Amino acid sequence: MNAKERGQITELAILVGEIRKDNIQILSILRDDPNSNSVGLITKVNNLDKQVGQLVSMSKNIKKISAIVSVLLTPMIGYFVKEMF
Repeated sequence: MNAKERGQITELAILVGEIRKDNIQILSILRDDPNSNSVGLITKVNNLDKQVGQLVSMSKNIKKISAIVSVLLTPMIGYFVKEMF
């Protein structure tokens, strides 16, 4: 192996080391930190997914309730308007 190849291998080793550092930083952002209360992005996304599911369910229930209320109130309002005039 000549000096040029050794230099290229050294540069490659340095780049691989930098990639590993970057990967470790990315993983620390994604994962929860067991040593602190820091929550990773994966957990945050999972929590948001659960909350969205709850909001969709709540929205469906509100639509059902408003449909039932409108079915009940429409005849009553019609009757009161009819009796007033």
